[in-house]
Amino acid sequence: QISVLFMKKGNMQDFDYASYARQGFFQLMAVSIINLAIILVTSKRNEINKKITYTKIMNLCLAVFTLIILVSSFYRMYLYEQEYGYTFLRLMVYVSLITEAILIIPTVLYILDFKINLTKTYFVVIIVMYIIVNYINIDNIIAKRNIDRYFEDQTGTYELDMNYLETLSIDAVGQVERLKGTNDEFLEFQVRVFLDNAKTEV
Repeated sequence: QISVLFMKKGNMQDFDYASYARQGFFQLMAVSIINLAIILVTSKRNEINKKITYTKIMNLCLAVFTLIILVSSFYRMYLYEQEYGYTFLRLMVYVSLITEAILIIPTVLYILDFKINLTKTYFVVIIVMYIIVNYINIDNIIAKRNIDRYFEDQTGTYELDMNYLETLSIDAVGQVERLKGTNDEFLEFQVRVFLDNAKTEV
């Protein structure tokens, strides 16, 4: 992960963006679960044998390595999103990665023998992130980001996935209206259809 992420090495031609991003995310999840299990078990045993500092060092290394994989996974998803745009699932991957990064903080404190209830702390962090996701306007953000990319693209290579935007809720209407009057006749037609359907739903 370090060689690919920081030294720009690795055999990248064997991956398309989708495979590269998905592999990074699921690798992170698998490694994180394994690392967490190791940290919990060994730290618990370390409480019984106070003299074991080697265990703490190894657990801290696990936390650092998890962070490196997290950064790599975030970078992979960023490349994927830059190529194909934003979707609900891709934003949720970002949320999961951010949550994972936050969870590393209490994990490190637990390794260093701070008196915290790790299970309750994890639960609180996850619930807070869940509440935040439910309060932000996801569909509006997705539409805004993709449409901004469409207008900012100077090369004409970015293809706005209007078919996906049409699946969004009426929260995206304000952003889609920005596309009215474009020179692309087919896109103009899709925008009209979306707005007409949104008016019908209202």
